[in-house]
Amino acid sequence: MKKILATKTLFILILFVPLVISFLVKIPFFQFSSGSADTWITFWGSYLGALIGAVTVYLVTTMQLREERKMQLDSIEKENQKAFDRDTQQYHFKIEIDKLEEFYQLIQEISDTVMKSSNVLTEYITYKQILNEEDISEEKKSIFQERRKILHKEVYDMLHILTSYTFKLRILPIYFNETYDLAHEMIGFLIDLAEELKKGVSNKRSYKNYSPDKPTLSHHMKDINKSVSKLNLIIENKLENKVLEMRESTQNMNYK
Repeated sequence: MKKILATKTLFILILFVPLVISFLVKIPFFQFSSGSADTWITFWGSYLGALIGAVTVYLVTTMQLREERKMQLDSIEKENQKAFDRDTQQYHFKIEIDKLEEFYQLIQEISDTVMKSSNVLTEYITYKQILNEEDISEEKKSIFQERRKILHKEVYDMLHILTSYTFKLRILPIYFNETYDLAHEMIGFLIDLAEELKKGVSNKRSYKNYSPDKPTLSHHMKDINKSVSKLNLIIENKLENKVLEMRESTQNMNYK
């Protein structure tokens, strides 16, 4: 609005000032100055021409500066938006990668815990079998009983850990649909293993129940390890692809 008003004012000055001056020099009131009317018209023409030129230069320069400032602000705004988009995208990538790494770490922990729980339960059953023998000395019996108490506690510690794993396995697959079925399957296997551990520390299982020809604990472990291998493969591939996707996205945004 200001720009339009300034342009109109300049146009009016250019159009009407010469006419006003030519009229004024003919009025008797202005006849006291020396020089002819033509001379004064030439003077005022030169003077006002220079003044109008200066005003024009000022207005043009001001408009150019405003345009340059607007372009700079637009450029800064675009760069800020670009940086914001890049940071937002990187943040989403980081969350996905962190969740994948967390998932992968969980699977490794499950595998290690399953193996450890199997060893602990096997050792517990072994000591329980030894303590049932009649020819064991009192000294050894005391030592074995103490060891069996420790193992009994370790088995229940494993049960708590396995319960926490089943909870995490219900949450993490929400981020990765392709792992949901396998994770749900593994939850079932872990529940079966937990039940086997409970039976192992009770009087419902004896040493003969864990012989090679009886697929009890070894059967659960085999199922779990199979699921672990499948999930590891999916997560490793997805993690590798996600890292490559993040790098390509970063390069593409830097080129824009």
